Amino acid sequence: MNLSPSQAASTARRLSRRLFPLALALCMAVIGVISGLYWRIESAKRLPTRYSTQEAAHAFRLNRQLAARERLNDDLAQEIQLLTYQMDRKLSQSYRLSQRRKLDRLADYTGLRLREGMGVEIILRDSDRPYRLEENPNVGIIHNIDMLAVVNQLWASGARAIALNDQRIVAGTEINCAGPVLIINQSRIAPPFRLQAIAENRSPSEFLERVNRHASALKQLSAYGIEINMRVAPVRILPYVPAQSDSSQSAAGPDGSQTPPEKPGPDARA
Repeated sequence: MNLSPSQAASTARRLSRRLFPLALALCMAVIGVISGLYWRIESAKRLPTRYSTQEAAHAFRLNRQLAARERLNDDLAQEIQLLTYQMDRKLSQSYRLSQRRKLDRLADYTGLRLREGMGVEIILRDSDRPYRLEENPNVGIIHNIDMLAVVNQLWASGARAIALNDQRIVAGTEINCAGPVLIINQSRIAPPFRLQAIAENRSPSEFLERVNRHASALKQLSAYGIEINMRVAPVRILPYVPAQSDSSQSAAGPDGSQTPPEKPGPDARA
């Protein structure tokens, strides 16, 4: 069908008027779709950036806290190491001190070292009073059992070192009797007998008071007429010297023969 130019122009105008709203709506729809896609893309780009910044700040704070905790742990570890060293040192010092005290006590009991200072001195003399004919003269003589009783009295009063006429008395010391003399450490000693004793951790006056408080043996000797002088005095107790021979435990008679030592029993003064 052939149209005239005027008819074709009129038809085109009518068609454009009908298609313009459709085209406009289509363009708007395309623009809306494109705008929505662009917004979604931009939102997707912005979200990870915001979350990464927050996580980085949180991680930074955690790193700072971790570093502070590590420094605190290092300080505590050093303090524990220092306290452990000080405790070990104190324990070792206490152990060495206790061992030294034990060695000192053993040295006193075995008489291996010199002891000197203020102590108690006891001098005992046989009785010089005359005896009647019916009396036993042994009552006025100091025997080994009397000396052992006095020595035990000194040990009980707190003595740490004892000497009898400069002979050191140790744990295994024997005191034997041979007539009017005593045998100690294979040495014969005669009256007057001088006992020296020194105590530890006690003043001399306190030690003397304790000796007087436990003076049952001395009181018994005094009742038999034994002369006793006891006082606080400077004492010097030499170390124990072991005997060279164990064969001289008996006293020698006038002709050089060996006689067994006299060991009177409890009835010596009966």
